[in-house]
Amino acid sequence: MNSYSGYSLYAPKQARSAAKLERVLHAARELLNEKSVAQLNMSEVADRAGVAVGTVYTRFKDREALLQELFRRFQAERDEALEGSFSLNRWRGQTLKDAVGGVIAITVTHFTESRGLVAAFTEHLRQHPEMLTPEFRERSTHLYNRVCEIFLIFKSEISHPNAEAAVRFAYLTVTSTCQSYFVYPNDSHPTSVRKMGVDLCESLSDAVYSYLTGSAHV
Repeated sequence: MNSYSGYSLYAPKQARSAAKLERVLHAARELLNEKSVAQLNMSEVADRAGVAVGTVYTRFKDREALLQELFRRFQAERDEALEGSFSLNRWRGQTLKDAVGGVIAITVTHFTESRGLVAAFTEHLRQHPEMLTPEFRERSTHLYNRVCEIFLIFKSEISHPNAEAAVRFAYLTVTSTCQSYFVYPNDSHPTSVRKMGVDLCESLSDAVYSYLTGSAHV
């Protein structure tokens, strides 16, 4: 039995059971791209996964346990993917403009490809602040600090008088804007998520680069 934030997953011991578990989790993830976390129910997850609802309850004692495991996996996948993408060695030898554009593209892609799960996770955190464990905060802070380190590789190109404060503010603005667009969208935003992501990448890259260097985009 694996536990996470007080909830339990009854881990399968056979390959067939493991495959069903993956189908259940995949179905829940798909549904969260279509509806809010409050609307998610176990029967619908079972139907989407093509299993009996009793099978879902065999692995998860309730909906909360299912969400906790889904979020745990999402965090692990996100951290692994971003850790590789934000390796410092990957960015050495490039320019600040390359780094700004690349980092923002990775960040926006993360939000667009996982928008439903990110929205559900954000809402769930607001309802269950006990999930904000020291470990969770440490992982989030680590990734944020890594991005700032990437930008500071090109400190000589940054004209802002306080380079470290500037890059922290800049990336905080990027993540906050992504949350506004993809986690809390409104009717004024474009209907195409993919187009929204492309447009947002360009706008944020231009704005952040101009802010850090004091140059105006032409």
